[in-house]
Amino acid sequence: MAEAISTVQIDRPAPLRVSRWLAAALLNWLAIGLSLVILAELGWPAAMVFLPFALVIIGTRQHALALLAHDGAHYLCSRNRTLNDVLATLLCAYPLTASLRSYRRFHMEHHRHVGTPKDPEFGYKRGMAPRWDLPMARKQIYRQFAKDCVGLGLPDIVQTVKTLRPIDARDATLLAAFWLTVAATLVLTGYLWCLAVWFVALNTVQWAVFRIRTWTEHAGLGVGETHRLSATWWQRFMFLPTNTWCHYEHHESAATPFYELPQLRNRLTDAPKALSLGEVLDLFATMPACASGEVPARFVTAPPTVQVWLDGTTPSGPNAKEIRLQR
Repeated sequence: MAEAISTVQIDRPAPLRVSRWLAAALLNWLAIGLSLVILAELGWPAAMVFLPFALVIIGTRQHALALLAHDGAHYLCSRNRTLNDVLATLLCAYPLTASLRSYRRFHMEHHRHVGTPKDPEFGYKRGMAPRWDLPMARKQIYRQFAKDCVGLGLPDIVQTVKTLRPIDARDATLLAAFWLTVAATLVLTGYLWCLAVWFVALNTVQWAVFRIRTWTEHAGLGVGETHRLSATWWQRFMFLPTNTWCHYEHHESAATPFYELPQLRNRLTDAPKALSLGEVLDLFATMPACASGEVPARFVTAPPTVQVWLDGTTPSGPNAKEIRLQR
C-alpha cells in the first residue's frame, strides 16, 4: 500500500499584499500608543492602577510585532525585498532590539532542519536549561509563566538577545542609531518614561507569552513535526496573534503570508487533528525524559510534506515530495 503523502498543491504562492501586513503592524502600534496616552493622561498616582493593564496590552502587542517580523524574515511583507526589510526592521525588529537579518538566518536554518540535531532551536533552548526539560507538567509551565511576568525570565532573555544580535558592524550601527534616535526624541519631548514602560513590558509580559507560544510549536516532537493547534479568541489575542495558531500550516507552506494561513488550513484534508491549547500543554507531562535543547529520543517520522523556501523551491530528501513553484 502506497504511503500517504500530505501535500499542499500550490500553482503559485499566495499573493502578497503589503497593505494587509502594514495594517496589522499599525493596528498593534495603535494599541501600544493608546495605552501610553492613557498612562500620560491619568497622571500620578492613578496611572499606577492602569499600569498592569497597559503592560499586558503593550507586551502582547510587542509579541504580535515579533510575529510580523517573522513574516518579514520570510519576505512575506512585500514582493519588493528592500521594502520588505525596511518595514519589518523599523516597525518590528529594531523596536524589539533584534536584528531581522540575524533572525532570518537563524529561522531559515530551523525550517531546513526542523526537529533534527541541526535545528538551531535545540542549541537555543540548551542555553536555557532546565526550563525546557521534559516531562513538564502544565502547572510547571504556568509557574514559569508567572515568573516571566514579574521579570524572572531575564537569563533567558539574555540568551535570546545573544542569539538575535546584529550579524555585522553595519547592522549593529543601524540598530544603535535607531535607539539613539528614539531616546533623543523622547528626551526632547519629555516622554522618556515611555521607554521604561516599553522595556518593562518587553521583558515581562512579552517574554511570558513568547514562551507559552513557543511550547505550542515543536516542543517534544520528532523530525519534521509541528503541533497542530486550535485556539479561542482570547488565546489568539494573548498568546497566538497574527494567526500563529496555524503554525502547522506555516510549515506546510512557508511562502504563505500570515493572513492566508486560516484559508490554507481549510484546504488541508489529511492533516492531524487540531488540539486545544490546554491539550497541547498537557502533552508535555506525559512525554519521555529529555533535557532542554536535546533532540528527543522518540523520533516519529513525519509524513512527506511540501515546504516552500524563499527561492520558490521545496526541500529534497526522503520525506519531501519536490515541487517547483513560481513566484
